[in-house]
Amino acid sequence: MWKPTNWFGWKSYFYNSYTIVIRFFTCGFTLAHGIDLLFVSRKVSDFTNNISAFLGMVNACLKYAEILRTRKSVIKICQNFQTGLFKPNTLDEIQIQDKYNQLIRTTLPYDHTEPIIFRFTIVMQFIIVCIGANILAAFDTFFVGMMLQICAKIKILKHRFRVIVSTLEKIQNEGPYDVIEYDKLETKMFSVWIKSHNDILRKTNEFFLKSSLTDDVGSIFSKVIFVQFSVSAFVLCTTIYVISQVPVFTAEFAGNFLYLIATTTQIFMLCISAHQVTLEFSDLSRVMYDTNWFVLSTSAQKKIVLMMARTLKPIEFSSGHLASLSLESFKSIMKVTYSTYSLLKTS
Repeated sequence: MWKPTNWFGWKSYFYNSYTIVIRFFTCGFTLAHGIDLLFVSRKVSDFTNNISAFLGMVNACLKYAEILRTRKSVIKICQNFQTGLFKPNTLDEIQIQDKYNQLIRTTLPYDHTEPIIFRFTIVMQFIIVCIGANILAAFDTFFVGMMLQICAKIKILKHRFRVIVSTLEKIQNEGPYDVIEYDKLETKMFSVWIKSHNDILRKTNEFFLKSSLTDDVGSIFSKVIFVQFSVSAFVLCTTIYVISQVPVFTAEFAGNFLYLIATTTQIFMLCISAHQVTLEFSDLSRVMYDTNWFVLSTSAQKKIVLMMARTLKPIEFSSGHLASLSLESFKSIMKVTYSTYSLLKTS
């Protein structure tokens, strides 16, 4: 936002032009947003939804204008920090100053106080943090996406069962029919549906249990979710403890509070998505019962009874065979977090 002090000539002209363009677009966008609020928005909901974005842009414009206005004063203050009484003189003072100038919260096997090495380390840390954030986001979205896909398949399974019953009922209502052909069709349709149901169960179990194809293949998500549960519980309690120890209106409080929300949302999304799959599976028996199953043959009714009996056992996703992914588990994590926080605070 500021023109460097050592830029003159065409560089200075270019940067001044850049500053004018940025101010024009930011202020113009803010003005257009304000006009929309005053003269276009008619609903209260539209006004309340847009006012926060408008105030945020107003705040950004004011900050930008204030920074440009106080440029000379800030440059003077920075120069004063490097001269006179503010200048570090002894080796201890220089080390203290370097500790804050080149703040890296890590242990490195090399000396990072050199400017080039320090910049390289900062860039590498930034890249690694971005990669880590992308990995976490990719896994969470992949997990939730897979749970949504399983829910979709169960919904399709429910629809197919309704279609099977309605088709067989329609054949009976249309008049005389070949009993042998009817039994073959009934057996074929229910066999395909049962196979689809078993396939969904098998694919679901492959994510958290041992694969039905081979006992040597481990689960895909079980260990990762177990680590996620353990880490999240610890992170939540320590973050809450840190938040309770710092003033409210500070950058440290805001950063930790946002991190707390992100961590809580992360574990909640895992629990709610898996819990939804459990609910969809448990709802299969209700869907079967709500159809006109009583008009089917005795053999078909027996198949339905067996399928309903199988759905009575809830499908739960376990993490490390210790906790299941559900809303109850989420509540348990919150309770453990509060208990650990209380222990840390009293110790």
